[in-house]
Parts: sequence; structure tokens; C-alpha cells
Amino acid sequence: MIASRMRSALVVAAFIGGVLAGVGGLLAGLLEVQFSGAPQDTAPRLGYLATLAVGLAASVTAPLALWRRLLPASVPHWPIVAATGLATLAGALLLAAVAR
Repeated sequence: MIASRMRSALVVAAFIGGVLAGVGGLLAGLLEVQFSGAPQDTAPRLGYLATLAVGLAASVTAPLALWRRLLPASVPHWPIVAATGLATLAGALLLAAVAR
């Protein structure tokens, strides 16, 4: 019983950390695209934006993988997890498209 609650608390903490990391990555990407620290005539750094996109995807998939590993009985079916991952990938691609 206690081990199950500890696992649940760890999964909740991972989701909170993932949300904070995802929001931070989106905000950093938005600031990079709109107000880059470079002179006005330069484009946003695509390598930095790609790194932010990977971080955004990891901020969603890592907590889901931890949930799947620690609490296998309470995990939704894989199509829900796959749809969440695809939505995250779409958001990351949208961030990259805005940078162009």
C-alpha cells in the first residue's frame, strides 16, 4: 500500500516536472523566435530550437514512460499514449515552422 502511494507520488512529481519543463521550453522557443538576443537581421538559431523541440517531446514522453513502468495496471491503452506523443511532436514541429 505504501509502496503504491510512493510510486504514485513519483509519477505525479514527474508529470509536474514535465509540465514545467514543457512550458519553459515553449516560452524559451517563443522568446527566441520573437525577441532573439542577436541583431534584428539574423534568424533564430535553428539548432537551439531543435533542442527545445526534443526537450518538449521528452517532457511529455518521459513521465508517460515512468507511469507505464511504475503503475502498469493504471495506464491507459497505448493509442492514448501514442496520440499524446503525436500531439507533442506536432507542437514541436509547429514551433520549428514558426521559426522559419
